[in-house]
Amino acid sequence: MPATPYKAVVWGNNEPLATDKMNQMANNSQYLFENMPKVTYSAYGIKKATSVKVIAGIVSIAPNKSLWSGQRVEFGSYFSAGCKPVIVTGMQPTSGKWRFQTIVKGIGTYYPDHRGCELVVGADYYGTSTKNVVDVKVYVHYIAIGW
Repeated sequence: MPATPYKAVVWGNNEPLATDKMNQMANNSQYLFENMPKVTYSAYGIKKATSVKVIAGIVSIAPNKSLWSGQRVEFGSYFSAGCKPVIVTGMQPTSGKWRFQTIVKGIGTYYPDHRGCELVVGADYYGTSTKNVVDVKVYVHYIAIGW
């Protein structure tokens, strides 16, 4: 039988245990289990269906009048040591210039790891050096999945 919708349970000072509140706490736990996103990590020879973590964010990459511009994203201790998260990006330039590409690099390595990554935006080649620069602010959206 599916759980009923989540309902907050509040305990007062010195309030005795009550069956109704304990049942609601168990129902809340079941509701969260039934409604949590199901994620599987499968990359670099590792496949995990439990303890998978997802983090998402937006990075602002400033214009710098060169071919490439990037910003470092640090995960802190969110992912486990040894994890190489899978990172998906999207891009939102702040003007009508759309010919950009994103690259995800590791911090000092080719591949991102549990420490973080570097999100880089590159200007696409137009054929003239005057247009081949990152000359607008670009927001890069990212989702990282790891363990």
